[in-house]
Amino acid sequence: MNSTLSNELLNFYSFRIEHYLLTWLSAVVGMIFLILSLLRYFRYKYQRTHLTYVYHFSLGFSVLLSLISTPLHTLTEYFSSLSPLTSGQQYRLLCNFDLITFFVASAGIGYSLAYASLERTLFIFYSQNIRLTWIRQFTPFLIIFSSCSIIITLFVLLSKCPLETSRCLNCYFNSLTFEFIWFFLQFLLPFSLMILAIIFLLYRIEVHTNRIQSSITRQRSRNKFQRILIHLNIYNIYYMLTICPINIFFFIRNSLQIQGQLIEIILMNYLFISLHCYSILIYILTKVKQPIRIKYQLKEQKPAPYIIITHPSNQIDEYERTRL
Repeated sequence: MNSTLSNELLNFYSFRIEHYLLTWLSAVVGMIFLILSLLRYFRYKYQRTHLTYVYHFSLGFSVLLSLISTPLHTLTEYFSSLSPLTSGQQYRLLCNFDLITFFVASAGIGYSLAYASLERTLFIFYSQNIRLTWIRQFTPFLIIFSSCSIIITLFVLLSKCPLETSRCLNCYFNSLTFEFIWFFLQFLLPFSLMILAIIFLLYRIEVHTNRIQSSITRQRSRNKFQRILIHLNIYNIYYMLTICPINIFFFIRNSLQIQGQLIEIILMNYLFISLHCYSILIYILTKVKQPIRIKYQLKEQKPAPYIIITHPSNQIDEYERTRL
């Protein structure tokens, strides 16, 4: 009886390399755009602005996803099909590393987007007065990485998921309780912060623009801040469309007790491919135009007791030079 059950499990969880080709191809493409984005960011000083630095440093989670999480996930799925599923210490260790790296990579992107939304809301009108040092740029990534690692490690160690009856990732998704905790930490919490930040940002922009008396200046100010709102909404919608489908499927499967291996494989590939495309989105949306230097030719003027020299505002340039 046990032998028959093991054989059925092996057949049901058979490993097929063709199921992972698109995932690995997207990982290669994502790494190419990731390298291009970082080279552009570190090479040109005008690319390093208050509007772009969080997104570029969040690419560290894409590196973790492409170089560690994706190989670990493929390796875990492969070993789960070699022998009957057991709760061996080596397989559990491999599974735990797979879950930790995948959560840190995927949720880290979400919390980075949430941090960018909160920072934009709080410092939108005086961010130029804050010096953009390398420590300030690296600190959000370090905090998010450490927090996600601690949270998911505690979750994995305390959950005691039974690996005897299911594969690694499915072991946690087969329980509604584990699935809800995972979904809350990975999506609901960062996405809620994004939505609250955008609502408060809309309120601050409306109050700020209503104080401007000139209608032309008011409209110009709204158009300038509209670029930021478009940015934030694109990132939020991207993250929602990336994380939600697989979680909704597992909720429906656990509630209705249905089997859908093909749908699960498709959605898992969609999840990894979408996360790998994050670097492509960063490369497209964070491009900053090079500031135009205008040379002024001084004409002969009559002597004056003093000369007033005015300089263009850097704040307007930063907002208007950012793509979108």
